[in-house]
Amino acid sequence: MGAALWLWAPGCSSPVPPPPGGLLLITLDTVRADRIGAYGYADIETPFIDGLAKRGVLFERALTPVPLTLPSHASLLTGTYPPRHGVRDNGDFTVPQELTTLAEQFRARGFRTGAFVGAFVLDRRWGLDQGFEHYSGEFQVENISELVSIGDLQRPANEVVDDALAWLGGIGPEEPFFAWVHVFDPHDPYDPPSPYRERYRGRPYVGEIAYSDAELARLGEWLEESGRSQTTVVVFAGDHGESLGEHGENGHGFFLYQETLRVPLIFVDPPRSAGGTRRPEVVSLVDIVPTLCERFGLETPAAAQGRSLAPLLGGGGRWEERPVYSETFYPFFSYGWSPLSSIQDRRYHYLESSEAELYDLESDPGELHDLAASEQAVLEHLAEAHDALTAALSRDASKETALPDPDTVAKLAALGYAAGAAELTAPASRDGLAPPRLRIDVYNRLVESRLALTAGDLELTQELLGEAMAGDPNVAETYSLIGRLRLAQGRFDEAAVVFEKGLELKPNSFALNMGLATARLRSGHTGEALEVLARAAELRPDEAWPMLVLGSFARQAGRLDAAQRALERALELDPESAGAHLELAVVAVAQGAFDRGEELAARALELDPRLKGGHLCLAQCLEAQGRLDAAAVEYESERRLSPDDHRPVYGLARLYGRLGRPGEERLLLEETIRLEPGFVPAYLFLARGRLAAGEGYPEAIAWVHRALTYDPAGTDLVLAYYLLADLYNRVGNQELSNEFAIKGRHAEQEQGDARRSVP
Repeated sequence: MGAALWLWAPGCSSPVPPPPGGLLLITLDTVRADRIGAYGYADIETPFIDGLAKRGVLFERALTPVPLTLPSHASLLTGTYPPRHGVRDNGDFTVPQELTTLAEQFRARGFRTGAFVGAFVLDRRWGLDQGFEHYSGEFQVENISELVSIGDLQRPANEVVDDALAWLGGIGPEEPFFAWVHVFDPHDPYDPPSPYRERYRGRPYVGEIAYSDAELARLGEWLEESGRSQTTVVVFAGDHGESLGEHGENGHGFFLYQETLRVPLIFVDPPRSAGGTRRPEVVSLVDIVPTLCERFGLETPAAAQGRSLAPLLGGGGRWEERPVYSETFYPFFSYGWSPLSSIQDRRYHYLESSEAELYDLESDPGELHDLAASEQAVLEHLAEAHDALTAALSRDASKETALPDPDTVAKLAALGYAAGAAELTAPASRDGLAPPRLRIDVYNRLVESRLALTAGDLELTQELLGEAMAGDPNVAETYSLIGRLRLAQGRFDEAAVVFEKGLELKPNSFALNMGLATARLRSGHTGEALEVLARAAELRPDEAWPMLVLGSFARQAGRLDAAQRALERALELDPESAGAHLELAVVAVAQGAFDRGEELAARALELDPRLKGGHLCLAQCLEAQGRLDAAAVEYESERRLSPDDHRPVYGLARLYGRLGRPGEERLLLEETIRLEPGFVPAYLFLARGRLAAGEGYPEAIAWVHRALTYDPAGTDLVLAYYLLADLYNRVGNQELSNEFAIKGRHAEQEQGDARRSVP
């Protein structure tokens, strides 16, 4: 069948055979349209995106339904607005199973379907995996009691593209495919890699976009090299923009102005001859689903609220412009302030909160002059249109939501999103709620305090949170951040008090419950910590992640039987949870069940080959079974996967010690100390090595004394004292030798007494 015959199906109700090749959907997170070369920005190099525009159709006024990652992608992949799909914020909601996603449509027609996401906010637990046979992107915190670790919450563009190319390379030459590739790098904190850091010095946000473009270009190269470039439709879209300080907003999600609503949208359909076309119409990301359904002869889902853009892409038919809806409920759910919703066409933008705003986009594209007071007739007309459109979009609204678990909240907080709303119901009225623009200073202080806390600047964090508290003392998120600050300061009892005050405002907040449990755990109140998490888990008994978190805390506290029960329940609820498999493997190692630990760790890596800690646990199991060469391979694999983690380096060092390779052992122990200067066992085994070699005693003594500066306890303290007793004896200092031998016996006795006192 000729390309011209299947270019646009006559109607979605009459499916036609799928063309060879398929669909490549690329979404770039947090990208403003006006920071891309094809959209007129001269001070950036984006040759891949610009090339798409030259070969395709570029929409100059494409809008996101909501300037937040998860809700925006929910709209993009279901063709519905937030009032219909119900995903109003990051972290507190899941995509309803009742809705048909684009991937489900393609998979039902025989397409291979794969998704590759770069951020935790799009993890498969939120429901966007519906219809994807392969969904790459599971994110875990290695130690769940550590609340902030941005590196664990997103993947750089090169890793995402690597995963996508590996999957695409396994597709047969005649197999149609739908691949969705999501890159998160332009999201804050802005830190592009070299050479983009240097090339865009002082403009790191722009550097992140340029870096992302370069990585995405590898997908275009694959299309050319595989011979699919002429048979694959490519859609490039941003999920939302970034304020960059405009209208006083840092970040996105809080306001609904053009800088966060306007996104790039480009369609490339190789058989077409409409390359380089630019369309001025106001369109929405919800229009992508019906457009692609028509393009590929699929039936448009009944719930879809977008409209096919085929008439604007040269497919025939009539296009009638209508106002486009956008919203953000983030100010309400996270801070208790008024939500925002808006409609706009080519000229006017009407925003509704507890106070309305109106802007004339023709004369005031920067939305600097609010006409709400001077243009009453226009305001009233658009307010009525807004209410009518909102009501229409809310028909058959989904009620399915999901409260986030503590691990989830920690990750979202590190990404800059407040999560864990106590109530997930939209307010009956916005009257009496603070307009977001009157609370922008409080919001910015909270955003800045999260970034400062993540960067480890505790003094600045304290100052910013004091300003936020002064601006509005009734925001639970402020208490959550102050509690996290107290944890970072080691003031665990004070942290618990702060989290409890926050829970008075939001009793069901998982963020605050998580913080309280962490504070109790770190202050030695293990039982109380587990009780807090158990109560939180009861709020969502059918979800796996609360049980995983409970199991992880129990494991860290040494309650291995309780940990095993919780983790096995997590696997019952989610049999494909790589994190639950790994946690159970760690428990098995602690129980001495190394064969079971090996099986569980191998399964975890099968589910997620990039799972940090997986190869480490597997190596420990193999080493315990005497399979030393295989264990060494796994330790090396973990080193490559986690180059900043001292544990695989230390494990390999000890393994080389067992293999009689003292030189390599010493080098790796020294590397362990460089990675983690406070890791006491590395100093002690360095000293033991010198003792065993019969030389270097002064150096060994220095190592042990340095280890003692980190206040070791338990067996580490006992070993340190006995090592010093032996070493001082070797150098002829009998007085110090006797002194440390006595200390060693006392420490050993105290350790035994402590063990006997444990019930």
